[in-house]
Amino acid sequence: MRSLPPRIVFAVNRGDAVRSSGILLAAAVLLSGCGTSTTEDAAPAPSVTPSTEVRAADARILGVEEGAECDKDVVSYVPYDFRLKLKAHGKAGDEFSFDFEMKDGSVETVGSASGKNVTFSTGKTTYDVNRIIVHAQGETGIGGSCVITLASAS
Repeated sequence: MRSLPPRIVFAVNRGDAVRSSGILLAAAVLLSGCGTSTTEDAAPAPSVTPSTEVRAADARILGVEEGAECDKDVVSYVPYDFRLKLKAHGKAGDEFSFDFEMKDGSVETVGSASGKNVTFSTGKTTYDVNRIIVHAQGETGIGGSCVITLASAS
């Protein structure tokens, strides 16, 4: 039996290693698709009402009774942020204004925002504020006020 020169043997062994790596990679890719959850098994996505839908004239803009805790789907603050930011999810033509009850007992009107989906930076630290009183009015719907009590309030 005739033996191959050393360079050719190395090339053959290297080629085998490259093919083996390619086969292992292909097998890994195929097996990665073998999970227990498929798109058929997944829960259907919840239906979302588009924000362009018109609000009924007798519906509350803030979604809650006057003076109640605000509905987080309408107005909320960004948690775990040192500087207080508020998010308002209204309809076109809605206007929101904010009064802050400070920890020292004073009340400050901080600003306002208008529009469908707004993030409002207040410039205040979450530590200084106990509660936020949110006022809303709009082209359609019943205006009113609600309250956001901060987790840091004590």
